[in-house]
Amino acid sequence: SGKTIGIIGGGNVGQKVAAIAGILGMKTLICDPPRAEAEGDEFFACNEHLLAHADIVTLHVPLLPDTFHLANAEFFGQMCPGTVFINTSRGEVVDQNALKAAIKAGKVGHAVLDVWEHEPEIDRELLDMVNIGTPHIAGYSQDGKPMGTQISIRGLAAHFKLDALRDFAVSGLPAPVNGSRIVIPPGVDPIRYAVNCSYNLAADDALLRADVDHFEKIRENYRLRREFAAYTIANAGGETKNILQQLGFDTCTTR
Repeated sequence: SGKTIGIIGGGNVGQKVAAIAGILGMKTLICDPPRAEAEGDEFFACNEHLLAHADIVTLHVPLLPDTFHLANAEFFGQMCPGTVFINTSRGEVVDQNALKAAIKAGKVGHAVLDVWEHEPEIDRELLDMVNIGTPHIAGYSQDGKPMGTQISIRGLAAHFKLDALRDFAVSGLPAPVNGSRIVIPPGVDPIRYAVNCSYNLAADDALLRADVDHFEKIRENYRLRREFAAYTIANAGGETKNILQQLGFDTCTTR
């Protein structure tokens, strides 16, 4: 809360990140040149302004000729010292040598990577330098994969006029392996606790570090992971309950 997050790429994912950041009380800056051209520059910060003012910078862009090594030495040089840097888009959007130099120089204070240059052969030195490293699994939830199938089938049904499949919906997803009910203990940050109960990010980080040579194998055998909506918070109240509901958690204790 109170931090400024700079979101580079204001498409579907970038907009969701902005929404969550707003729920958590953050100020958002979004850089998206195509949207700026279509909707007006006043709605989008340029890279220079964003990098100079953001406490956190997160990338959500496709890999295109003009985004290859978007995050280069010049890019990192414009950051405030100690910036948190996150990339969950595509590995080649970041010049890994420039990122390593930025970490060493203190421009990047904390780095979080889900995607890497030259996957599945990733830079071990860089993995040792980042705070959190995961094997390209941001979209690997049990909710995300079926939703992709649902969107694809509905799109095909609309194109080929297959009326029986226009409203195709996936159902019957498995329950969370760690249980769907979360009870928040006293004396903890309730938002942090709920999120960590729903997804053990540290476990994914540890798995990659322990077996970096089997990057693809980890992805192929990825564990079952459900999203926030699969979990019920049993004892949230007041503003905390409101925030958790906005994030997607179920706060109905009768479930």
